[in-house]
Amino acid sequence: MDKHERPYRCTIDGCDNTRGFTSKGDLERHNRNVHKIYGGRASMLFCHEPGCSRGPGGGTPGFNRKDNLADH
Repeated sequence: MDKHERPYRCTIDGCDNTRGFTSKGDLERHNRNVHKIYGGRASMLFCHEPGCSRGPGGGTPGFNRKDNLADH
């Protein structure tokens, strides 16, 4: 039923998302990506290939999500 009801709501003042989210994980991802709120396991993930600009100290931000790092 969560898929229909979208019970997880963003509580950040001024947020444009009024539909809500189907899971707590989706809300947490929204908070990380949209509001830049990092908590729990959420921290920047970096590429460890030598010379990659997406590595630590490479000048380009890392990744917020493990799947995006894996795709990279």
